[in-house]
Amino acid sequence: MDEIQKNHSAAKSGLIRFSPALMLSFLFAFTLGIYAPLQWFISNRGEFWFDIYDAGGSLLLLFGGWFLIFIFLNLILFSACGKKKTTVFPCLLLLEAAAYICTYIEGNFLISALPGLDGAEIDWTASEIRIQQIITIACWILFLTLAVFFWKKLKSEQVLWWIRAGCIWFFLWMIITLIGSCFGKWDKVLYNRSHNYDVSSENMLQYSANQNFIILLLDHVDAREFSDLIEKYPDYKNIFSDFTYYTDMQGMYPYTLYAVPYILTGQRYENETEFNKYFEKAMSKSPLLNMLEERNYKIGIYYEQLKYTNQEAKNRLDNLSEHRSYVSSTWALDKVWLKLVGLRYLPYGLKKYSVLNQDAINDLRAKKDIEVPDDYNWRNYVFYDLLTNKGMELTDQNCFRYIHLKGSHKEYDIDENAQFSEEYTSLETVLKGCMTILKEYLRQLQELQVYDNSAVIIMADHGDNTVTAENPFFLVKGFGERHEKMQFSDAAVSFADLMEIDRALLEGKTGTAILPFDPGEDRTRLCLWYKAFNESEHMVEYQQTGKVGDEETFVPTGRVYDRKE
Repeated sequence: MDEIQKNHSAAKSGLIRFSPALMLSFLFAFTLGIYAPLQWFISNRGEFWFDIYDAGGSLLLLFGGWFLIFIFLNLILFSACGKKKTTVFPCLLLLEAAAYICTYIEGNFLISALPGLDGAEIDWTASEIRIQQIITIACWILFLTLAVFFWKKLKSEQVLWWIRAGCIWFFLWMIITLIGSCFGKWDKVLYNRSHNYDVSSENMLQYSANQNFIILLLDHVDAREFSDLIEKYPDYKNIFSDFTYYTDMQGMYPYTLYAVPYILTGQRYENETEFNKYFEKAMSKSPLLNMLEERNYKIGIYYEQLKYTNQEAKNRLDNLSEHRSYVSSTWALDKVWLKLVGLRYLPYGLKKYSVLNQDAINDLRAKKDIEVPDDYNWRNYVFYDLLTNKGMELTDQNCFRYIHLKGSHKEYDIDENAQFSEEYTSLETVLKGCMTILKEYLRQLQELQVYDNSAVIIMADHGDNTVTAENPFFLVKGFGERHEKMQFSDAAVSFADLMEIDRALLEGKTGTAILPFDPGEDRTRLCLWYKAFNESEHMVEYQQTGKVGDEETFVPTGRVYDRKE
């Protein structure tokens, strides 16, 4: 009996000694499997097409996987300590707790230099990243040293008590943080859709024998890069012989997400409300859509990240499909979560292996109704394949087509024939591929005999993203407009003029007559600048009184727009 009681006491003592390891394992698993993914979801809700309920299974699976991994590792460490469990194991737990604190600091406080999900090339040698790398190393040295120090100063029971208390504190703090981050936006975080309205490619290649108004938007194509290309390869100018090229166009935003709704509505987003609400409201009152509806146009907006996807939009746009989407694979979603979590929580030396593109999130989408049209795909080679294999067709009603293509956005994945390339190509090669697409598109308009009754804008949403260089390329051809060769204008045009330019085109104006000002007029043009794709919570307004790119005439106005919620 005494032997049984002795063994029972030993087992109980071992369990008590191992309990901090259980709590640390739970804390690691909760942080990396639930807390960190929910952080991404809540703070970047607009980037995720699915609801939180769709992700529940993958989060539980991720949590369970992490918990088993850490329990297994701690059991190995516990067993390896042998008879020194009372002395060595508390030290190992302190080192593990220090590693957790460093990981938590990395994922919550050293995030200002993190890249966005827009696929842009990341400079891992940038000064801000270097500074945070140094801070990372300093944190690890500091907390590992403190772990050893406290192990030597405290008794084993005290060490185990502090680890338990720390685990409880961190867990409660994360719960409070998650709840706090949802204040003011419970509706969008907990929103449960009974159906989806998705942007399809339906009717994209239908054009009217009466009138067509077309905006082809090639993402990220800078005017200076386009100018360099057509000077180096003059034959490309022949593609645009009936167009006027405005070389001094001033964009409004440095990235796509905010540039696109501004192009379609002329209404600035100034961080005054949640972005999706702004997008819906701005589109609902869009002067462009109103002008098109007054003229009986069928409206198709082909943009993957369109946030105007409610019942009103379904009634106005002819390329929204209604259905219920679901995550195609729990395992695939877990891989996305792991990448996102790694991007925040891994030390900076390892983050480069955890970068993913927004496309990885969009590619998870599957649909229960197999009869719905295919989702619109912005990839250059997908559009070109559809254009060359399916071709354009005639319809009776006037058509508006806004088509957003990848253009010269990173990564460079097409060759000069607009075919997919497994090896990343170069900027020049991608621009050549874009010229191939535009040449074929305009050729088919002519072959369908709708070219002359089409007003066409070919443009970018922004330039090369630098603060002084918001210079997207911008070409325009009005109804029936013909030239012997491509026209050039250095008029001080701005995205703020787009609604008036659209109106002038719809009224039949051509050439520089579409401008709402004298082409030779000196003007002050505005743009809203923010540092990076994922740092739009602080916008600074700049004014340009000279040519786009002139640093001496490009200065802040003193107005800033910080996020209200």
